Amino acid sequence: MKPNKDVVSLRIRIIKEKLGLSIAKMAEKVGTSKTNLNAYLRAVSLPPEKIAENISALGGYSDNWVYYGDNLDYIKEFLLYLGFDELIKDYPYILEEINEEYEDLLKLDGYRKWDKEDLVHTITINKYNAIFDKYILDIIEPFANQLDSYQIAIGGKEYSRNSYILRIKNLVKTKMPIIYYGEKDRIYKLAEDQFNAIVRFYENSTEGIFKPKDIVELFANKLGSQDEIQKFLRRISNYEKVSFEPDDTRTKEFISKLHEFHTEIMNLLMGSYD
Repeated sequence: MKPNKDVVSLRIRIIKEKLGLSIAKMAEKVGTSKTNLNAYLRAVSLPPEKIAENISALGGYSDNWVYYGDNLDYIKEFLLYLGFDELIKDYPYILEEINEEYEDLLKLDGYRKWDKEDLVHTITINKYNAIFDKYILDIIEPFANQLDSYQIAIGGKEYSRNSYILRIKNLVKTKMPIIYYGEKDRIYKLAEDQFNAIVRFYENSTEGIFKPKDIVELFANKLGSQDEIQKFLRRISNYEKVSFEPDDTRTKEFISKLHEFHTEIMNLLMGSYD
């Protein structure tokens, strides 16, 4: 993360005024010219790392203070850098939580060699994901709660609801440009479009649980539950005259893997109704 010139300028000014130094005297003490120091004070340019450390030391602060301030300053600037402005407004205490976890982890041998930015980023993303998931759910839940009227998979009401929620969360987190916490309208529009696609998909079927028009839709529907997959495989094995052992470990794992693909297949089908 590159230091913010305006904030760096403010910190240099704080030290200058705290010590009551002229520009010329301060420049001499930190090993730079009056012209350069004046540029730093006016946020025209950033001081080189060595000069920044000299200025920090002059004020009695740690080496990186001029660049990043204390830990809380650093964390706040880092969150702003990541685009989490709205998150800070709604959860101001998150700065303290990240800082506390950061300081606790530094006490453990395994984390002492971590780069500060990497460690703060890891802690921040873990906390952000939990908050963002709830934020998304609060926005899309009104659509999810209507899905029992538009059953397009054998898995039933709760399965359809959970599949929809998972689908929208995945779409939100992979959408470009990136959707951030606070962008309610973009999330709502995405959820609304996908809900409308499900309704159209339902209306294009002849029954609530749709009658497939081709092998892709047939297979997608069968992947909706592990029981249906098992029935489907039994029919295929009977047709092909090969053995089918539903209690075999390998068969169970195969059925489970096929079921995991259901969300991806439904995403493909939903796209054709957009």
